[in-house]
Amino acid sequence: MGNTHREHLKGYFKLYCAPTESHFAELINGMLNFEDDGIFKSTDGLSIKAVGNPQNLLNFYDNTGSQNPAWKLQLKPTAVQPAATVKPGFSISDGQGPVGSRLFINKTNGYIGIGTGSPKGKLDIADVLYFDLDQSGNKSINFANADGKYGEPAKITYHGVGGTSHLSLVGAGTTGKTISFFDHVNVHGNLAVTKQASIEGGLRVTGSADIQEVLYIGHNGQQTISFVEDGQGIKEAISYKEGKTDYALNLYGAESAKGNTKEIRLYDNVEVSGRLAVKGEVIRKLTVVTRTKDKIEIEKPQASQVVSNRSITFHKSHCDTVIRVIYFDNMEMNGQSYFGPREIRLILFVDGKESPKIIKKWHSNMLKGFSTPVFMYGYLEGMNEIKDYTIKLKMEIPKGYHIIDSVSFGLDSAQWTMEVQEVLLPKT
Repeated sequence: MGNTHREHLKGYFKLYCAPTESHFAELINGMLNFEDDGIFKSTDGLSIKAVGNPQNLLNFYDNTGSQNPAWKLQLKPTAVQPAATVKPGFSISDGQGPVGSRLFINKTNGYIGIGTGSPKGKLDIADVLYFDLDQSGNKSINFANADGKYGEPAKITYHGVGGTSHLSLVGAGTTGKTISFFDHVNVHGNLAVTKQASIEGGLRVTGSADIQEVLYIGHNGQQTISFVEDGQGIKEAISYKEGKTDYALNLYGAESAKGNTKEIRLYDNVEVSGRLAVKGEVIRKLTVVTRTKDKIEIEKPQASQVVSNRSITFHKSHCDTVIRVIYFDNMEMNGQSYFGPREIRLILFVDGKESPKIIKKWHSNMLKGFSTPVFMYGYLEGMNEIKDYTIKLKMEIPKGYHIIDSVSFGLDSAQWTMEVQEVLLPKT
């Protein structure tokens, strides 16, 4: 196309003027030619043919004296990325050097790229995120990492395939992926957390928060975290209560196997910065021996002897605790006379130690063939070493009592029990 103004060209062809060859050349160059200029108007509208390697269509200039166009329309974006990734499409670039496409529409799949000429999904915002369908056909928003790559992207996925419908959030990072919520989070409905949730600020659930079916938050409208057991109702709870003069955080333990006590167990180290007030006894360890049909008959008992098979071995885990022992059995004594006092002294002691001991005197005026229950309970103090201990039962016959022919421990159809508890007694 020529650069001569039309009014100047008209002057060459006025009445009585003789146009020269150069005048006709300027006139022809001032016309549009599709083969030379790549543009013409047809019944389908204005047609433009792309030229050059990036297949430029249009250049937009701020003014005619500008060296570089302000914007470019291309059928293939400038290849700042590897050439193999550049696909045909409609591209708008700023024309200020090889900066790639500012807006690109892929001809093959219709993907739209903002700041990229090779969009990864339906909509790709370079180095930020892209929208696409995952391998299962679910709609997904994928976020780029700090370096602008998508190796292990954080993403939001709407699962609407396979009969389910829910929204999932995947945290950033290769390991230990994290999702952080700041300020308040309002959940209108149910909240299910299958792993770990860290919330900075507040979490408000107007429905229920069910975490693996074992934890409820704000149960029964109270400031409470409640635990359930096998779907049978509330068993333990942590609650915040406001009294008239103080504020307290309360922990309610789980029911024991017997169902008559509640227990709270703390493992490893526990640090208390304020004052710890212990009401009652704190049980740290429990060892129980229970046997059935374990009858022992001792003929001509000695004045002092250990009762075999009536012992328990345990490991003491702490140096500042005492040992509580509970022993239950059945006994029978037989002597030369059916009547008259008989006495046996029963002693629970630690093997290899002279003290401490638990002593119980047991009297019987019963006839031969009858047994009575025996129950012993007490504390063994002074055992400060952390190691294994064995508690045994010993019987003694005091001098001056009737001669005892035999002593029996246990019954053929009954149980005997020896129980050891490692406890921390409250200081008085």
